[in-house]
Amino acid sequence: DTWQGPTALCSTPGCYYVHNGRILQLSTGRILIPANWVPSSCYGKDIETSDLSGAFYSDDNGATWQESNWIAAETPGDHLAESIAVELKDGTVKCFMRSTSGYMRQAISKDGGVTWEKEYATQLRMPCSPFAVEKDPYTGNYYAAWINSFPAPVYQYPRCPLALAVSTDE
Repeated sequence: DTWQGPTALCSTPGCYYVHNGRILQLSTGRILIPANWVPSSCYGKDIETSDLSGAFYSDDNGATWQESNWIAAETPGDHLAESIAVELKDGTVKCFMRSTSGYMRQAISKDGGVTWEKEYATQLRMPCSPFAVEKDPYTGNYYAAWINSFPAPVYQYPRCPLALAVSTDE
């Protein structure tokens, strides 16, 4: 019914971003906001060359917020963007990210998004383009929708064909 004034989530200056529909509540009640960050020290050095992936989380229904660690792409010159996370049955959180590597990337958190392990490639080939990964609450299956065209003749293009995959084993 009412809203309070803004609350800063970020402890360090820079450009932070979160995409639509990416905030989730874990089975523990924790609110997790997968995010990406371009530190201000990287401004003007090239487009999307220094995006880091991490998360903000709250264990008190959003009254206070903490930041996870921020991870960089393992491949020099690559970047991580448009993070989206899903929770597995055992509480592990998988974060998926867009990159310029030619593959959707992923990182694992075994503590509810507080710390993230190093990122690595999934088997899903894609140009640097938008995607989605979601858990079906009725079946427990996970679905990925992405652009299945790589190598792309032009950075981020073509944006077709659209592919859909299902995982029944997390």
